[in-house]
Amino acid sequence: FDPRIRNLLDFSIYLDISEEVKFAWKIQRDMAERGESLESVKASIEARKSDFNAYVDPQRRYADVIIEVLPTQLIPDKGEPEVLRVRLVMREGVKHFSPVYLFDEGSTISWTPCGRKLSCSYPGIQFFYGPDTYFSNE
Repeated sequence: FDPRIRNLLDFSIYLDISEEVKFAWKIQRDMAERGESLESVKASIEARKSDFNAYVDPQRRYADVIIEVLPTQLIPDKGEPEVLRVRLVMREGVKHFSPVYLFDEGSTISWTPCGRKLSCSYPGIQFFYGPDTYFSNE
C-alpha cells in the first residue's frame, strides 16, 4: 500500500501462509463445505494470483513481525496435511518493540523431544530459536 499510510503504522504483522497450505485450506472449504469442483477451486486460485502478487505479497518485506504457516517437516510422508509448522519471524530494531527470547538473548537453540517418550510415531513438536535470514533481512 501507499508508503504514506505505511509510515503511519506503529507496528505491522504479515500472515505468510505457504501456497501448499493455502491450497489445502481452500480445497477443504470450497469442496467439502461449499460443494465446488477441484477445477473451479484451481481456477479461482489462479484468477486471484496476479492481484495477490501485485498488492498483498509485496507488503511482507515491510512487516515488523511475520507469522509463517508451512507444511510440517516432522512427518516424513507428509500424509497429514493438517499438521503445520509455524514460524514467528521478528524484525530487529523496531521502535517500542522488544523481541521475544525463547530462552536467553543471543542463544541459538534447537530441541526435539525424544521419540521414545511420545505417544505418536513422529516428534509432535520441535523448537528452534536463533537468528535467521528472511527475505534477505536478518
